[in-house]
Amino acid sequence: MGAALRRSARAVGHPVRPGGRATRRRRWGALRARRCAGLHRPPTTRTPGGAARTHDRRTGHRAHLRRRTLPTRRERDDGPVARPPGERVTPVAAAAAPGLRVHTASRVEDLLDPLLERLRHGSPGDPFTPITIVVQSRGMQRWLSHHLAQRLDPDGRGIATNLEFPFPGAMIDRIVAACRLVDAGPDPWSPDRLVWSVVAELRAGMEHPELARLVRHLAAADAPVDRGTWALARSIADVFDRYALYRPQLASRWARGEAVGPDGGSLDDRSRWQPHLWEALVARTGVEPTERLQRTIDRLRDPAGQIDDLPPALLSFGISGLPPRHLDVLAALATRRPVELFVPTASATRWERIAAARRAGEPRPDAVHPLLVSCGRLLDDAAELLLEHGSIAPTSAEPTPPPTLLEALQAGIRGDRAPDRDEPVPLGIVSGRAVDRSVQIHACHGPARQVEVVRDVILGELADDPTLEPRDVLVMTPDIDTYAPLVQAAFGGTAQVPEVPVTIADRHIGRTNPVADALLAILDLAAGRVRATEVLDVVGRDVVRQRFGLNTDDLDVISGWVATSGIRWGIDAQHRERAGQPADRVHTWRFGLDRLLLGVTMADEDDRTVRDVTPHDDLEGGAVEVAGRFAEACASVFDVVERCQTPRPFAGWVDLLVQTLDRCTAAPTGARWQLQEVRQALEGLRDDPLDDPTEDGGPAGELVLDLGAIRTIVEGSLQAPRGAAGYETGAVTLCALVPMRSIPHRVVCLIGMDDRAFPRPEARAGFDLLDRDLRVGDRDRRAEDRSLFLEAVLAARQSLVVTTTGHDVRTGEDRPPAVPLAELLDVLDRTATTGDPSGSVRQAITRDHPLQTFSPRNFGDRGDGTVERPVSFDPVARDAALGRRRLRRRTPFLGSPLPETDISTDGSVVADDGVVALEDLIAALLHPTRFLMERRLGVHLREYATEVDDQEPIDLGNLDRAAIGRSLLESRPTDHDAWLRARLSSGTVPAGTPGHVRLAEVHDDVRRLWEHVAGLLEALPEGMSTDPRRLPVDLELGDRRLVGTVDGVLSGASPPTTGVRLVASYVRPRPEQLLRAWIAQLALTAGGVTDLRTWIVTRGRGGDDPPEQIHLGPLDGDPDTARQTAIDLLADYVQIHDLARVRTLPLFPAASPAYAEKGRMVAAHRAFEPNPWMPGSGDRDAYVEHVHGAGVSLGDVLTSEALRDEFASLAVRVWGAAMGHRSASEAAGGPT
Repeated sequence: MGAALRRSARAVGHPVRPGGRATRRRRWGALRARRCAGLHRPPTTRTPGGAARTHDRRTGHRAHLRRRTLPTRRERDDGPVARPPGERVTPVAAAAAPGLRVHTASRVEDLLDPLLERLRHGSPGDPFTPITIVVQSRGMQRWLSHHLAQRLDPDGRGIATNLEFPFPGAMIDRIVAACRLVDAGPDPWSPDRLVWSVVAELRAGMEHPELARLVRHLAAADAPVDRGTWALARSIADVFDRYALYRPQLASRWARGEAVGPDGGSLDDRSRWQPHLWEALVARTGVEPTERLQRTIDRLRDPAGQIDDLPPALLSFGISGLPPRHLDVLAALATRRPVELFVPTASATRWERIAAARRAGEPRPDAVHPLLVSCGRLLDDAAELLLEHGSIAPTSAEPTPPPTLLEALQAGIRGDRAPDRDEPVPLGIVSGRAVDRSVQIHACHGPARQVEVVRDVILGELADDPTLEPRDVLVMTPDIDTYAPLVQAAFGGTAQVPEVPVTIADRHIGRTNPVADALLAILDLAAGRVRATEVLDVVGRDVVRQRFGLNTDDLDVISGWVATSGIRWGIDAQHRERAGQPADRVHTWRFGLDRLLLGVTMADEDDRTVRDVTPHDDLEGGAVEVAGRFAEACASVFDVVERCQTPRPFAGWVDLLVQTLDRCTAAPTGARWQLQEVRQALEGLRDDPLDDPTEDGGPAGELVLDLGAIRTIVEGSLQAPRGAAGYETGAVTLCALVPMRSIPHRVVCLIGMDDRAFPRPEARAGFDLLDRDLRVGDRDRRAEDRSLFLEAVLAARQSLVVTTTGHDVRTGEDRPPAVPLAELLDVLDRTATTGDPSGSVRQAITRDHPLQTFSPRNFGDRGDGTVERPVSFDPVARDAALGRRRLRRRTPFLGSPLPETDISTDGSVVADDGVVALEDLIAALLHPTRFLMERRLGVHLREYATEVDDQEPIDLGNLDRAAIGRSLLESRPTDHDAWLRARLSSGTVPAGTPGHVRLAEVHDDVRRLWEHVAGLLEALPEGMSTDPRRLPVDLELGDRRLVGTVDGVLSGASPPTTGVRLVASYVRPRPEQLLRAWIAQLALTAGGVTDLRTWIVTRGRGGDDPPEQIHLGPLDGDPDTARQTAIDLLADYVQIHDLARVRTLPLFPAASPAYAEKGRMVAAHRAFEPNPWMPGSGDRDAYVEHVHGAGVSLGDVLTSEALRDEFASLAVRVWGAAMGHRSASEAAGGPT
């Protein structure tokens, strides 16, 4: 055993001294005793400053600790042993006498010395008895443990252990249990358990006249418990809990059957149900809640009363306020045990004045400092309540150093002094900014910008002060759920932006655990219409996606499938019927998935349908496997959704939810705790409310709940805080602005101090009687928020940084700050002076930030020719700011023309064979910007993303109508009914009668086109074939060669010299149709078809209007002249094509034909701008904006006379001949 102990000691770094077995046994026994007493000194390492550092095994952070030693067994048996030089033995004094004593100070650090004195001279004699210190939060626990260890030993060696830190509620429960006056077990009047009894009583009292007004809007007694019933019961449970805590006399009278109000008077008819329900709940639970605490108080005050298992002394640290009833319990305990409260307050001076007034029998004096007047009411109430039970021992503050603006502000608050207008603190100003940056106010555009600004401020503070570390920075917000993800994104850092290490506290499981988040999303899905976007959101969550083997690239493909397959909402026809809609399967998930899976085995061709479902023609290769996995994921999720529609007992719901975790989620590798954490939370739900000793199974076991109720219960459970995670980790701490989070830090940042967001509004129940009789100590959310703001201001030791939404993120309009922040600015104006009558302090310390991170103002450019200190640490944003400056100078998209020859991927030059494809020529003339990007640079921009829509179509959009009409025009189906079924089964048209009507309209439009074309065919000359032919094009144009094909040519001879070309188009006349037909006409004419006529037949402008046509007759002159004219025009077009390959051209598909037709620039400018009611109109598409800039106008492109001349020249060269020939042909009377 001795050898094993020596090996164990060496393994952990302890020295093993030689000696006999008895000596070693005594030493190890003493070591264990000292460990248990929190006095063992573990191995230490020397820091650069020479102090020894050690690790706190209890709290997980490093600590400095002073040694405190007790006599070991050898010392008791054999007398004192020799100790190393400098090691001291501190005797333990007798425990303090019973009584309640309150220590107060304006700085929480100032409370450490009296606490240490109490620990040194009032610790329990038994080293195995832990010291109990009640705290309000785990953050305070860690801060206190760290600083106790740091102050106990000037050499910085030792650990702080054998300290227990219960919360106030848990300590009160422990005191009650120690008196043994109530049955052991959970309190049936805690809100989480009382709500079940309230539900049972509401349903049992449906016919009772006192409850009739309350329950008349609830579901019937034999119906499942719904969300409304549960929400009402929860509100009642919360309000009744406050009655027991803040109005015990009222609750006691109700339990005796007295229907009185808080003021002792009678209740109105609207409130008489409350004492009746209270009396019924007392009867159901067998417990009167106020009696529980009152009997405890009586037992504690009885000297002969027996109490067990309580610490010999009770200490409380850092709690600024407790409910009155809890103070009564502590005061009663103080008759049996010493109870000492170490209470921080905004102004110890203010508390001394209140105490003096109370001793003199005078009313509470008014506060002097403006912030204490507006934000200190709850602190004054706490002083009044504490003075009722004990004495206050103020702690002297440390001398104040030379004041900064922050220190001057805090000194005025702590001393409760009005700001001195006669002797304000001088504030140095440089370039309009305060040199003193101890108080900074930042006005931003919205939450995301606030977080970016705070990140840059923290980086600036760390850069300016080498002694400052991330753990010295605290970031607080009133809306942790909104700001936490923004902070995670902004503080994470990139390859260029420095990372700010941050830990987030006060977030509940539902926000931090992706498995819990996915479970809540599935329950939300089950409670809704199962919309397309909602299902994609569920399947796209990492824990669900990984469960079914899908990756992020698959999700983009799946989104496209969902959009094009016509899925909108509803699982199937029956699911839609339950939602009160017709039982139509079109646009449901079952319909869309059937389309996808049919597309795996067959193509969408010949208007094929299978059981009224058209196959989705976009599945091949690896997409087949993705479709199968997606279908499996949908099947699993939809099965859970269907099962959730059946109400069931609470235990059955828990079983279903646990099964859902296993079936639909999978935690990533190394994160199995995520799944286990949620499973434990659900199992805890099963065990907690069902443990009701008053009935067989309790109310939770006999009630049947629907989906809405269980969704509310689960969400409330998963919103439980995660304990101490996030505090004292060495990183920046982000936490919620809640009581007791204002732990001192060198830098305190407050984000989200927006008007109407802070102080936070409180939704109190309309039947809460406490609102009608407010008393000292009552909870007030808005007053609490003001008090928290004041605590946060006082918690900053070096810098206070506050951000607010000072400008609307959309309109840029000024927004006022939160009212407490505005009051702080008023105080600062009176506390300090800039020395400049025209400038105020608020202007000097407030910075208005631009909307974008890449604004030049963030990098010192104030826009007025002056330069100031940059505020951004983002090099990417800096580069973007420099890029904006270049854009202002309208830097060309291409600095110089591209080489005429192409470069292959391996860097070699591709030989130019001089061949120009006919389609490339048309593309270059129609849209040279797109041609340059796609055909030469290989850049393809998505102009219209396929978006998933949750609303089923009620009409055909222009694009869908054109696509259906074009398909019908080209296919000319012989079976109209089959075509109609295929279209109705494609999910792209409205379901039912609206779809039939719109398809009939499209069919009529196409029929009129067919009839018009048939009339033209009947007018063809004798011998002309009616079967269209595809003619090749192969022309020599100097050193260039034009090749391609032209479709739809009707001719008689071969090779043809005479011909007719018919082009039918469902869309209405557009310039693009003319240019395409004109280029084809020139190509055929140059190839020998010199007597060629082209008719372009399009849909009429109105619903019943006849089709319109464009006629292009043969070129003028004899065949040779016509052929030469065509060759010359094509050669000119090829030159423009060659220019479009090497540089951007001022030639546009809408503006250029408008100018060619009208001859006026105003027409070109009008055509360039898009029509908001016509998608795809105008010229400002993705390609033009990419080359010339977002929001560009034609005037922005044509910035010089040379560019305007080139625009006019190109418009006439490309479009002039086509429009002139069209006009001449139609004027000459082409066929109709």
